[in-house]
Amino acid sequence: MANTYISILKNLERNYAPLWLAIRENKIIQTRWIKNLRWGLNMSSRQLGKRMGISGQSARDMENRELEETITLASLRKAANAFDMDLFYMFIPKKEQKIEKALQSIIERRVYEIANEIVSRSSVTMQLEGQGTSRSYSEEAIEEMAQKLKVELPSSLWD
Repeated sequence: MANTYISILKNLERNYAPLWLAIRENKIIQTRWIKNLRWGLNMSSRQLGKRMGISGQSARDMENRELEETITLASLRKAANAFDMDLFYMFIPKKEQKIEKALQSIIERRVYEIANEIVSRSSVTMQLEGQGTSRSYSEEAIEEMAQKLKVELPSSLWD
C-alpha cells in the first residue's frame, strides 16, 4: 500500500517540481490576484462585476474576501472566467523540500506518535498486571511498531 503512495508522490514531484521552483524563485504572489488582474487591465470593479454578472460592490467584496482568505474556489473560478482565464491551484512543499520528503516526514512523525501511544498503553496494562517492561524493551517495541505502520500506512493513522 505504501509503495503505491510513494509512486504517486514521485509522479507529482516529476510533473510539478519545475513549476514549484518557478513559483518560489519568482516569488509569485499568493493573494490579491483578482484586484491585481483588474488593475493590470485598467478595469473598474463595476466592469468586472458586469462581466461576472454581479454588482461592482460585490466584485469589491470578492476582492476583500480573497485578501482575507475567505473566498471560495467557486468565486475564484467565476473571477477567472471573467478574465478569460482558468483557475489553477496547488499545494507546494514548504522549505523547498521535495514533496516525497515533506510527506514522508509527516508520516514519520505520525507513526512514531501512534506507536508510542500503543506501546505506552500496553506498558501500563502490563505494569498493572505486575509484568512491567524495561525502557529498552519499550523503545524497541515503539521502533518495531513504527516500522510496521510505515509499511502498512493504514488510513486510521490520521484519526
